[in-house]
Amino acid sequence: MRTHYPNYLVFIGMVACSSCATIFNRKTTTVHVFTNVPAKITLPASTSIDKITSSDFAVKRSKSPLIITASSDTLSKTVSIKPGNSFAFWCNLNCFPYGLAGFLIDWKNPKRFTYPRNVYLDLTNRDSTYKRLIPVPKEYQKYQYILGITPLKIVDASNPAFEITGEKKLSASLTGNVMFGYLLPGNKAIGSGNEVAPKTKGITAGLVAKWFPYHSAPQGFYTALGFDYLRNSYHAAAGFNHTTPDSANTQVPYNYTDTFMIHKKTYTVNMIIGYQRIFKRFSLDVYGGLGVRFKNVVYTGKKFPGDNWNYFRNGFGINYSYLKNRQGKYNALSVPLNIRIGWTF
Repeated sequence: MRTHYPNYLVFIGMVACSSCATIFNRKTTTVHVFTNVPAKITLPASTSIDKITSSDFAVKRSKSPLIITASSDTLSKTVSIKPGNSFAFWCNLNCFPYGLAGFLIDWKNPKRFTYPRNVYLDLTNRDSTYKRLIPVPKEYQKYQYILGITPLKIVDASNPAFEITGEKKLSASLTGNVMFGYLLPGNKAIGSGNEVAPKTKGITAGLVAKWFPYHSAPQGFYTALGFDYLRNSYHAAAGFNHTTPDSANTQVPYNYTDTFMIHKKTYTVNMIIGYQRIFKRFSLDVYGGLGVRFKNVVYTGKKFPGDNWNYFRNGFGINYSYLKNRQGKYNALSVPLNIRIGWTF
């Protein structure tokens, strides 16, 4: 029997890594329904007792549309909401190709479906539309601009900066951002951390186009495409290997520390996802993404331009300062992750 244990483990692993919706999803999901006026809200097998403006309902997962009706004394509205595939269903991709079996198992199971978590009904609007989050109150909808700052950039370990941003609502689904930042002098960790004040000088600038899939701009979930530019110069100190024979400088040791200037230009393109929420006139934006950065790095002021920067720090571990600041033209990974606060006007 022991010889079959590995086969059992493989089988259990395949089941655990597939059919995620069947295993992890409940038969029901919760839908939060909001209305702009007190109303009786009716869903399949569930009706609110009193006239209310919000309530939570347990809805059975199904491939059929969800019918919601809200009615007051003078107003009534009915919407039909199509189901979508749940997050658990798409998690089968994480275990591809074994997850392919999970897709097949989940495909015929109604537990793979889900409905929007939030549904907002405007009863004064007689059409059959709905929104997936509560809109900004009418008294604040007239504000089309957001002036913001990115506070965590002030304490950024690599390129601390004071950044100011401006965002404009272009349509119900689209906003445009412009950004400008002034680089701060920085700390001694920039360069190689050898107790040299970097005295950084430089600027950052950027453009971002945000797309809000639920026609809720400028608040809610969004995807974005961003472009960033950085130019800076700063002092650094680093250990070098003196590898070139030099009869005029026979006293130069094999390993030595040199001070020099680093001049850097970067061009970055990022794909971003985020969530922005408006509280009256205050905005909060949380975002993250992934992109590619083109870097052009030049050294000046080195004693021996041909010498190589030590790849290893003190003989142990990777010298990350070298990886961030190595000379030349090359591409690097960009992982933006930050928060932004602002004021609408």
